[in-house]
Amino acid sequence: MTLLREVESESDRLSQVQFMEIQLNERQLHFNRHCTATPEDVVTQWTEYTEILNIKKPLLEQELEFQATKGITADQLAKISQTFAQYDWNRTGALDRKELQSCLYSLGEDVRKRDVDAYMRDYGTTGGIDFAHFKDLMMKLVGIAGTRDQLHTSFRFISRDRAHVVESILRKILSADDVAYLLANMGKLEGGLDYSAWLTDAFAR
Repeated sequence: MTLLREVESESDRLSQVQFMEIQLNERQLHFNRHCTATPEDVVTQWTEYTEILNIKKPLLEQELEFQATKGITADQLAKISQTFAQYDWNRTGALDRKELQSCLYSLGEDVRKRDVDAYMRDYGTTGGIDFAHFKDLMMKLVGIAGTRDQLHTSFRFISRDRAHVVESILRKILSADDVAYLLANMGKLEGGLDYSAWLTDAFAR
């Protein structure tokens, strides 16, 4: 975390504050008209601030990881890597159109010619789709897929364990089309969207 590193790098300045406090006390200067905070106040606030940052650090790291993978697990990422290697038949480090289409069919994706063309256009280059862009494509296709329990856990995480999820959070981790779909299909709950009812309905079909 950049902020936490910056705070840690500035922590040695506390000794300067404490040294100034000693000098002020020696001169019997107990009132500073330029600042209402005492050196002791500064040290206490700094300590509390760093403690809060350290508490939030793992939560922020989890959220950043979730945003980066759109809810895909480590096992799913490993599977994506294996699948790419399996269908990179000519070992060029990129999937051409035929390789991509075969790959998608093997994953159970009902793809049409125009879908494959669109994926090649959006994620590929003249040399095909390399692994980084293939991973992005897979994250788009399966990032919000999974069991009801997996999805419910994901929604609970991004909603901070609340019974509703707010639109602003969804927009940070999903595409505009995905958000539009959820807004159109999720019922309203006080404070946001009722993801539990939507999941129950979706998996009952």
